[in-house]
Amino acid sequence: MKIYSTILLVFFAIFSSSIMAHEETQKVALEPEIFSNQAGHITYTFQLIDLEKKTLIKDSDLTIENEKILHFIAYDSALKDFQHLHPTYNGKNWFIEFDLKRDGDYWIWAQGTLARNQSEFSASNKLSIMGGIEAYPLPTELELTRSGSDSVSSISLSDSKITAKKAAMLNLKFLRTDGTTPVISNYLGAMAHVIAVTDDGDSIIHVHVMNSSNTNEGMLHATFESAGKYRLWIQFLDNNVLRVVPLAIEVF
Repeated sequence: MKIYSTILLVFFAIFSSSIMAHEETQKVALEPEIFSNQAGHITYTFQLIDLEKKTLIKDSDLTIENEKILHFIAYDSALKDFQHLHPTYNGKNWFIEFDLKRDGDYWIWAQGTLARNQSEFSASNKLSIMGGIEAYPLPTELELTRSGSDSVSSISLSDSKITAKKAAMLNLKFLRTDGTTPVISNYLGAMAHVIAVTDDGDSIIHVHVMNSSNTNEGMLHATFESAGKYRLWIQFLDNNVLRVVPLAIEVF
């Protein structure tokens, strides 16, 4: 136990200085333990470190949010590939199995809520993948679009101007590309989940869509802390099938 404590303190001396310089309000760090850089089926094992208490975070240290104890989000630097998963705690580490078939640099995020003070956190790291399908070319500029589809389901977002640091209220309309009416049901406790990231990928927002009087429309309330372009991935259930539709907006 003494050896473990010494190793953990050395880790904090090295790691926390760099992470805190990037964001003074950082509450939790994500440290990978076991993973493969080879494209394909990956088992990603990691630890979460409470930077204030200087302890490892177990499942009992978190509260359930949106029906899950921890949310795990991965996307590539080109903002094309996207996954939203839910890790498991095995008594020592957190782990998740998923597929990354394309080469590239990926952002990895863990999001949860600390039980001790009910504060939400987002902790990140990076993962480089090789040996698979050629990486998407990095765009010189994110192409803006407030409507999109996954070939079956589609979404349109109201064109209201969005201002940084001010609450935005945006209408979302869920449609189908064949003209039929979608059948929307709650996904993880909300009508839809929206993951928004800055165009450089290093900042993330996770918000939820609220139901409206129309069954295929919802309201998104969100505050974007900085101006710039954002990739949005909108997840929702249509006829009990999970759909993911990407959009891109600009915040002024």
